[in-house]
Amino acid sequence: MAKQFSDAFYRSAVLGVEDDQGNRIPGLRNVAGGFTAADGYDFRKPLTRARKRRIVEYWSELQRLTSQPKVIYRSRVTGNLKKAQRAVGQDTRLQFKVAFVPFVGVAGAPPPKLTLKGDALIVKSGIGAQQFIPFVPRALATNSDREIKRVVAEGGPDASFAIRAGNNMIKNFYDASKIQQKVEQLMSQYDGKRDLPRRSGNKENDPRKHHWNQWLVGVEALQLKKMTVAEQDAVLARFNRANTKNKKIKKSLQRKARR
Repeated sequence: MAKQFSDAFYRSAVLGVEDDQGNRIPGLRNVAGGFTAADGYDFRKPLTRARKRRIVEYWSELQRLTSQPKVIYRSRVTGNLKKAQRAVGQDTRLQFKVAFVPFVGVAGAPPPKLTLKGDALIVKSGIGAQQFIPFVPRALATNSDREIKRVVAEGGPDASFAIRAGNNMIKNFYDASKIQQKVEQLMSQYDGKRDLPRRSGNKENDPRKHHWNQWLVGVEALQLKKMTVAEQDAVLARFNRANTKNKKIKKSLQRKARR
């Protein structure tokens, strides 16, 4: 796998690269641990195959994480960083030093403010408040009704809710009265026993590999500031479009890095 990439790719992936629009994409050294010269990534010596494989693994994940609009959350407190990463569905097994938080802002607006409240991550901006509220897996498995009602109450009765699957948002927002039904429907469809839904898009059809407890992270609650129905619909549509882009790897960046 590592043999298909050039030496320039490995260097650019670790140190940073510009995309086709001239935007600076941070290198792995900036956002992940274990890529310093002292760790064996000084590029004055040949890289081992293991280090090349690690670069490819982290670079691929970085492209996926940054392929939709994001703001970066940093914290010197390890516990807070892990909480933020879990709230947005980021893989905490990888040694990223930041959390990549999905965000769709307003052009020219001040940068959003990110705070932790318990296990939830809150993003406040010019359009309102965006909360990433994780489920407690054991609570969801033993009493889904109570656990879903807990996260809905935390999001607020006037919020628009979306379901988080891994670090992706399942397209469409629902009000507080419908989100519980949607979550329970997914749990039933992906219970690890019955055949997967035809429109699931999963290439492998073994239900056990797609059990809800492997990807059902939590909800995203959006509390918009006072606006017209048309303005609200436009904001929700922008969130949906941004999330669709998250499913595509930026191949242009990889082409740029290989030069």
